[in-house]
Amino acid sequence: MATQALKRSVPEIGRDISMEELQRLYPQVIPVLNRHRMYCVGCLLAAFHDIHDAAVEHGLDEGQLRADILAAVVTGKARNW
Repeated sequence: MATQALKRSVPEIGRDISMEELQRLYPQVIPVLNRHRMYCVGCLLAAFHDIHDAAVEHGLDEGQLRADILAAVVTGKARNW
């Protein structure tokens, strides 16, 4: 039962969510993006790039980026590195 409750509490961050929408819905991801040297706030491409596009554009591992974003969304804050 605890596993089901945890699954319900973890939001689904779809592949097609734009970086702009991600920041609007979950502003706690902004420090995560900044730590990855992704300055998406105010970027004209943020409305068009999804997480995959942004990871490729910045030469980042998409899986790690998604994990860091999800951790920030779930906890409400960015992880300390």
